[in-house]
Amino acid sequence: MITTAELWNKDQALRRMMGKESLLQRVVALFLEQYPTQWQTLRSNLETGDLAGVQAQAHTLKGSAGELALPALTDCFANIEQAAKMRDLPATTSACEQTQPVADRTLEALQQDC
Repeated sequence: MITTAELWNKDQALRRMMGKESLLQRVVALFLEQYPTQWQTLRSNLETGDLAGVQAQAHTLKGSAGELALPALTDCFANIEQAAKMRDLPATTSACEQTQPVADRTLEALQQDC
């Protein structure tokens, strides 16, 4: 079971925002707004077998999650990116399935804390 601290390191995210709580809140709000569309794009690419598109979208999401100090989600997107890079459709599909519950818990933690 992933702990809340493994979902979001708010102190680290705040340091990345130069200690500006208002900036962190804006960046989190933007992430929460854009995430559903980005995730759907990744899933659509997966459904059509576009592993290059999956890889690119996973890379983008990995960067966003990393910037917000979301370690578990960052790791999930790294796994998707790597599987897609290897052109391994079953592994990519499995990595996406494993990501969904982590993403759900992470988004919930972000919404509760900001």
